[in-house]
Amino acid sequence: MDNKQKRRILSSVYKATIFFVFCSIVWVGYFTINNFVNNTSTLIWLDISILSIAFLLLLDIAIDITKTKKLKNLFVLSKYLFFVTFITVTAVIAGVFALYYTGYSLPVGYYLTVGVLVFAVLLSIVLFVVSLKLAKLYKGTTVYIEEMGEVPNYDDELMLKKKLDELNRKKEMQKVVNQIEELKNELGEN
Repeated sequence: MDNKQKRRILSSVYKATIFFVFCSIVWVGYFTINNFVNNTSTLIWLDISILSIAFLLLLDIAIDITKTKKLKNLFVLSKYLFFVTFITVTAVIAGVFALYYTGYSLPVGYYLTVGVLVFAVLLSIVLFVVSLKLAKLYKGTTVYIEEMGEVPNYDDELMLKKKLDELNRKKEMQKVVNQIEELKNELGEN
């Protein structure tokens, strides 16, 4: 499989992962805001926690998209994603212990929402790995254009213009060398 096919596959996976993470965030946001509006919230602190983690994931998606698009360093994003993952795992563990020791039972919608949120965090990790691979592919590929290939993009045009300028410069230098040789021959110098 060549780099072009890898880029296509990875960009499709990247877009699909963004879509699923975004749908998960929308579900979590809808559920918690609906609980606030209808006053059906059993634990307000849980709704606020879930909504804040969903907001942090939304920021993660925005940062990931901009950094991947500009082929920037993803180290800061990795630290941020580790932070969000750590908060989510810690919150889930603390919530399980709190519910177990207090004997409090939540409605099924909360369990589903927390599961969707954990799924979104796992998908955001996958999104980070895919964006890392995409950035590596885009930075490390060499440009070659086949006769039957696609229309060249902006980077291809820049590379071709550089090559053309270099060849024109070499051609001009060769002309000057030829003129010098002709003048030396006319003057009889060797």
